[in-house]
Amino acid sequence: MPGNILSFRCPCGFKKNDISVGVSNDYVNYSAFLCLTCKKIIPVLKRRGGAFNEYCHICGTKFVTLTDPGAWMPVELQKRFPDSEPWMIHSKMINLGEKDGDLLAQAEEIRILCPRCGKHSLRFEVTELWD
Repeated sequence: MPGNILSFRCPCGFKKNDISVGVSNDYVNYSAFLCLTCKKIIPVLKRRGGAFNEYCHICGTKFVTLTDPGAWMPVELQKRFPDSEPWMIHSKMINLGEKDGDLLAQAEEIRILCPRCGKHSLRFEVTELWD
């Protein structure tokens, strides 16, 4: 089962490293959610058959998940791939035809809602892969 380790950076100075996302061999799902109250990206996991906790364990505020509409941009790309986390877009585009080639350029422009400044200026980088 594949997974990624991500680092996040925003021009406002926000940064977060070493966030694991994906599915482990024992079917534990790892993701990252935004807490706009704590102004953090918080790693969250769920076990097989369970559900992700929807509320921040620090302040109790409902998370913004990275599959929520408006959690990342460009909007057209998120509409094309609803319920997708931004780091999964490149792999989903592999099967697209040539007529959808303009979407590849949009994928390079993906920006996530920054929990600190509230702008869609947060970039991510895959720093490692895990199985």
